[in-house]
Amino acid sequence: MKLRKEQGRRGAGRIFPALGFAFLLAVPGVLSFAQTHISIEEKIQYEDALARKVQEVLVNILGPSQARVSVEAQVERPKEQEAAPPFKWAGISQDPTKNAQQLLPGYYSMIQDTQKASGATTFLPFLIKSVTVTIVLDRNISTAQANSIGEVVKGLLNLDEKKGDAVNIVRASFMPAWKSMVTNPESANMLARYGLISLIVVISMIILAASVIKLAGAMSSMAQVQQAHQIEMSFSGGKGGAGGAAEAVAGPAGQGGAGGQRAAAAEEGGEEEIVFNVKMKQIPLLKFMLEREDPANIALIVSHLPPDARKALMGAFDRQLSSKIMLNMATVRFVEADIVSEIKEELERKLNSAMGGVPKVIEFMEELGFTAKKELLKTLETQDPALAFEIRSRVLLDDDLAKLSEKDLSSLISAFTLAEWGDVMPALSAELRNKLKAQLPERSWQIIEQNMKFAASSAEKSDAALEKLVGAAEKLIKEGRIARPPVPNKMLGTEKK
Repeated sequence: MKLRKEQGRRGAGRIFPALGFAFLLAVPGVLSFAQTHISIEEKIQYEDALARKVQEVLVNILGPSQARVSVEAQVERPKEQEAAPPFKWAGISQDPTKNAQQLLPGYYSMIQDTQKASGATTFLPFLIKSVTVTIVLDRNISTAQANSIGEVVKGLLNLDEKKGDAVNIVRASFMPAWKSMVTNPESANMLARYGLISLIVVISMIILAASVIKLAGAMSSMAQVQQAHQIEMSFSGGKGGAGGAAEAVAGPAGQGGAGGQRAAAAEEGGEEEIVFNVKMKQIPLLKFMLEREDPANIALIVSHLPPDARKALMGAFDRQLSSKIMLNMATVRFVEADIVSEIKEELERKLNSAMGGVPKVIEFMEELGFTAKKELLKTLETQDPALAFEIRSRVLLDDDLAKLSEKDLSSLISAFTLAEWGDVMPALSAELRNKLKAQLPERSWQIIEQNMKFAASSAEKSDAALEKLVGAAEKLIKEGRIARPPVPNKMLGTEKK
């Protein structure tokens, strides 16, 4: 028993020194591992920073969903150098404090340093041996563009193949951008949120637009009623006074007018349609007053004219304006009777109080011969060119017949006999004679030339023949068989033939 206890004491004395020796051997290894160990988080942060830098450049070059970047860096921990011992003066054992200032050699003051570093430079806690950049490109990108992207990345990160840096390009089929946005929960939520907001905005804009259109329609209807209530009907000459309105309502010579008779009839036997009291001789003046008005307003007035006056007025307008008036007459409009009555009174007042005007001048010129017409137009041109042009555009002269088309000129030729053409031909211009010669058969032209050669012509006879020719042309124009020649750009009546 004593022997066993002695052996146990000897064994324990041997184990403890062995454990201590093993511990001393392990400490340097642990310290060496701690010195060479590098933080994984810092390495990952560095690689992510490089990857983001390259990714931003590639997105600007290729667009979204065209490339992905991965960076792998080979790093090592730098070797630490032992710091040199601080300098001390010979024979002085006092160590300076951390913030002490040296006033004399070997003597330091205890004043605290209040100055702080204005800036600091951050250094990586490791050394970079090499950087490997892997770029995954879409298959749609060409090889030349992929190679140029590799060169761009090398220049961007300052890579050096001699140090082991490399750029690897891998091809793959990328998911479409819209599909990637839909599959991504964050993008899907953002699209749903903003899509709902956009839908609400679009619906609101549609409702607002419909309201504005409805409001504009209501305002347009009000404006049309107001416009019909205030028709201008301005023309050359003074405006009639209040006496004209009284005369129009009361009727001529103090007798009850048509308006008063219809009003009395309406009181006796209910409502009656309002008819404007327009005489046939007032149709040219009414045409001149209305031809610049809106077709809707003209249709309102035409629909309240007597049948004979309505027919004469519609025949006086050109075809284009007549068609517009007919379209407006076919459109249902609701106009109050009071407004129609006011328009009737205003229209009759203007017609009855009108003095002069372009229609009166044209009516006067129709009574003159051609020589007198041209002389009058020449005089008006020197005094009032605008008025002369207005009158000239409404007066048909022999010079205008040269502007007729071949078809219209053929219709005009058939309206005259060869003998009549022989009388009028000497007074025509050379341009019109050449056109007539081209339209007539050769035998007919020879007969006309013989009549021109042997017939005795005079100024009165030529003037009468020209007036008859232009009258025939005016008749064909009113019948719609030929078109009115275009308005001359200059005063053709003053030109020499």
